[in-house]
Amino acid sequence: MDTKVREKSTFAEQKKPLNLKAKYRDAEIVRIENDLFMTDENGVYRWSGEAVDKAQKRGNALITETLKIGRQNPNRNILIIHSNTNQKASRCRHLLDLAKKSGFETEIYRMHNFYPNLHGVKEHDVLAAYIKLNQNRVANETTSKLYSPPARNSWKKIKQMQAFEQQPLSFDEAQQTFVTENYLQHGSRNFTAKASKRYPELRVLKYARSVFYDNRFDDALLEMRGLIIDAHNRIIVRPFKKVFNYSERIAERQPLPDPRRRRAIGGCGGKSERLPRLLHFRLAFRRPPVPRRGV
Repeated sequence: MDTKVREKSTFAEQKKPLNLKAKYRDAEIVRIENDLFMTDENGVYRWSGEAVDKAQKRGNALITETLKIGRQNPNRNILIIHSNTNQKASRCRHLLDLAKKSGFETEIYRMHNFYPNLHGVKEHDVLAAYIKLNQNRVANETTSKLYSPPARNSWKKIKQMQAFEQQPLSFDEAQQTFVTENYLQHGSRNFTAKASKRYPELRVLKYARSVFYDNRFDDALLEMRGLIIDAHNRIIVRPFKKVFNYSERIAERQPLPDPRRRRAIGGCGGKSERLPRLLHFRLAFRRPPVPRRGV
């Protein structure tokens, strides 16, 4: 997150590289970080959705090429430092697996000290990222020493955001939605908000994959199937709500029904059959009669 940039950057630039260089003078250091790729030769940081996409592609290509070099040269001393902010745990695990398969030893360090905001990121976004980071840990992490904790006011907001999930959802009567300002502020771990490349002031809201896998839907998340909002959180495009298969949310780990136990129910233009916990429709499609032609 943005308040961790200084700690993360210092660690990535100095501690690990210096330790490796002291041990292996010929070591090669490859650092992958989107912020570096979005900083020009004059040290000016320029953020945009397009710049992030380019930086991610550049980083992915660099790590792929470096891992390939490592596989081809097993005796070569290479240190890859991947220090992107807001990295998903699943992405971390994927990169760790790739590195191990290429013969690299791996280490994971968790940065959690707070520093001045360098890139002008909203405080709420920073705190939400901090909470999400703590909720999605990676095995065998090494946590950095805490010597610059969040300010008292920030810590209070973190506690409020963490308590949000225990409270009933409020409803916005004006917009007729459960996707309220409060939900957007405190429920961000449950959804993704992707900015439009063509219209950067618009964001597309989609429930997180973990919500689907863990069956953690609430009334707000049911609306987030491509819900589009503007910079003021006003709804611009409202899709249909999420729907489920028959008994999908209550039939977890239940055995498949016995196909011999079935009874017919009324269908739509044909015949349908109902099985326990599953609903099957079988429609009768009739070919139109072929007109006879005289000889």
